[in-house]
Amino acid sequence: MPKGNYQTDMDNDQFLLLVSKHMAGTILPEETELLQKTIETDSNYKEKFVLLEEYCSQNKQEEAMAQYAFDKILARIKNADLVETAPVRRMSTWRKIVIAGAAAAVVIMVVLVTFLVKHNTLQRDVVLANKEIHNDVGKQSMLTLDDGTKIWLNERSKVSYNDAFGKTRREIYLSGEAFFDVAKNEHVPLVIHARNIDIRVKGTAFNVSAYNEDDVIETSLIRGIVEVVNKADADRAIILKPNEKLVIKAVNSSGGEAVKKLQDEAVTQSYTIQSLHVEPTSSLVPELSWMNKKLVFYKESFDKLVEKMERRYLVKIHIVDADLKQQKFTGVFDTESLDQALKALQYSYYFKYSIKNKEVFITKN
Repeated sequence: MPKGNYQTDMDNDQFLLLVSKHMAGTILPEETELLQKTIETDSNYKEKFVLLEEYCSQNKQEEAMAQYAFDKILARIKNADLVETAPVRRMSTWRKIVIAGAAAAVVIMVVLVTFLVKHNTLQRDVVLANKEIHNDVGKQSMLTLDDGTKIWLNERSKVSYNDAFGKTRREIYLSGEAFFDVAKNEHVPLVIHARNIDIRVKGTAFNVSAYNEDDVIETSLIRGIVEVVNKADADRAIILKPNEKLVIKAVNSSGGEAVKKLQDEAVTQSYTIQSLHVEPTSSLVPELSWMNKKLVFYKESFDKLVEKMERRYLVKIHIVDADLKQQKFTGVFDTESLDQALKALQYSYYFKYSIKNKEVFITKN
C-alpha cells in the first residue's frame, strides 16, 4: 500500500487512545499492529506521533506526577459511594472504542491532550504582542506569553495581562474559561484574577471556569499546587492539590457598595473541594473536554448540565419541574444537535421537552 497522504479509517480519538496505551505500556499486540499501520500509511498521524513521543520524552517528571494523581483518582473511584447514575445513550452513530487496560493509559491521555490540541483543534501557537485577547462564539485559541506560560482559551472568553509580563510581575485577568500551563518562576509568582477569586501559582497546569453567567467558579488542578484566595477574605487561602477541583460561589461586584457587600458575605461563603473523575465512555476528564470541542459530563446534575448545554447550543433552557434538577447524567456530546442531545438524555431518564425559537422547556410529563 502506498505511503504519503493516504487516509486511514481511524478517528482522532482512537488514535490518541492507542498512543496513550503505547506510552503507558498497556497496548495489546493487535493494537500495536494497528497503530504501526496507521503511522506508516497516514502522514498526518505520523507527524502527530513523532510530536507526542518527543513531548513525552521531555516531560518524564510530569508524567510521574500525573500517574500519582491518576492513582488517587482510581482509588477514589473504587471507593466511591454507589449512587446510581443514568448513563446517556449516544444518538450519533460514531463507533465506541472499548479496549482492555485503557484505564492505565487515561492519565497519559490527559497530558497528551493539552499538547496535541494545539497542533490539531486549536489555533497555532502565537506569541502575544497585545495586552488582551478575546474569543467570540465558536472560536478557541492557544497563546504563549513572554515568560513561556501557555494559555488555551475557550470560546466566549477573554484574558488580559500586564506589561513586561514575567520580568517583575505576572498578572492575568480572566473572564470565561481557560486552561493554563504556567512557566515556573520561583522569583515572580503568577496571579490569575477571575471574578471574586485570585489564584496564585509558581508553575503548574490547571483549568479555570469563571463565566459571568455562572453562579460558581471552578478551578481544576492537573499538576502542581495552587493557592486560591477569595478577594474579600484574603487572610484565608485554599490550597488545591493535583486531581482536585475547587467550586466556590461567584459574586458579581461593581462599585464600592457591591464590594462592601461581597466582603461582608464572603466569610460565610461555603466552598467544596471535589475529586476529578474520568468519564468512562470517552476516557476524558469532563473539566478539560472543551479542549476537544466536546461536552463530557460525569454524574452531573441536570440543572448544572443544562447550564453547559445553554452555552454549547446558544439557547435558554428552563427546567419547569424542580425535582428534575437533581437527576444525574453521565455521557458525552460531540456532534449532536440540540434535539439529538435532548433525545439521548431521555433514554436515561424520561422527560418531555419543547423547543420554541431559542428557548427549551423541560417538564416531567
